[in-house]
Amino acid sequence: MPGRGAIAAAFDHFDTRAGGDPNLHTHLVIANKVQGPDGQWRAVDGQVLHQAAVACSEIYDTTFADLLATRLPVRFGYRDRGPRAYELDGIGDDLPGAFSAFMGV
Repeated sequence: MPGRGAIAAAFDHFDTRAGGDPNLHTHLVIANKVQGPDGQWRAVDGQVLHQAAVACSEIYDTTFADLLATRLPVRFGYRDRGPRAYELDGIGDDLPGAFSAFMGV
């Protein structure tokens, strides 16, 4: 059923939870109510939202990188650190290693 009135709040974080490593990211909280075409407010199926979380995160990360690359002379690429190692190109492992408790460098 179509709905309107979705509400979300974004919270920007600048480091990791454990260790305080630099890690710019945003948490998004989505309210579980929308207004149906009949004017009634209904709960959103939380399972559908949960299943879409990874896809939404990938869209956010890609959009953020694209917007940053249009404003600054930077490029992004993947590193061999796992499935989500999408980072700035041209930075050796020594620099992130100096700031990261998890890099082991």
